[in-house]
Amino acid sequence: MFELILQADRAMAEGQFDRAERTYWQLIELDPSNAMALAGLARFSIERGDDRLARALARRALSIDPESILAKRVLDALDNPGSGKASSLTKDLTLVAAEQLEALGRRRRQILEAQAAAEEAAEEAAAALKEASSGGSIRAEIEAEAAAGAGDPAAGRGATRSKSPAEEAHKARRVSLE
Repeated sequence: MFELILQADRAMAEGQFDRAERTYWQLIELDPSNAMALAGLARFSIERGDDRLARALARRALSIDPESILAKRVLDALDNPGSGKASSLTKDLTLVAAEQLEALGRRRRQILEAQAAAEEAAEEAAAALKEASSGGSIRAEIEAEAAAGAGDPAAGRGATRSKSPAEEAHKARRVSLE
């Protein structure tokens, strides 16, 4: 996606505003939370003279990334129209690209941190599941009882015999539930 942002920035620098606008909107359609694309489109909107759209886009970019320098510059240029700040927004593309790289790095770190947290939670859940199942299941106990009684013809007729560990565990569970 960063490649598309660079394409849009290049198009702006070359005066190909229609191509820049299409690319920014394409980015926003792909990822509505892309603050860099929103800020870039805000900068483009100033060039087109659409200050209301520029302000709305810059505010949205800041709501996603409160540290977006380009969005802050757009709002600053809109709030100080006679300062010449609006024209400097397109002239300083190297700085803008560096700022966008920084924002992309921050976003990548956030994604990696979220992935690490998700992996940790999955590992904890797997460990808890393993721990819960390591105590033996009712099915395993019943199958063990059946296997123990399968070779003993008296087992089904009430004859006394010693209880298997599985039977003892099952009895203990039954007693604890009562």
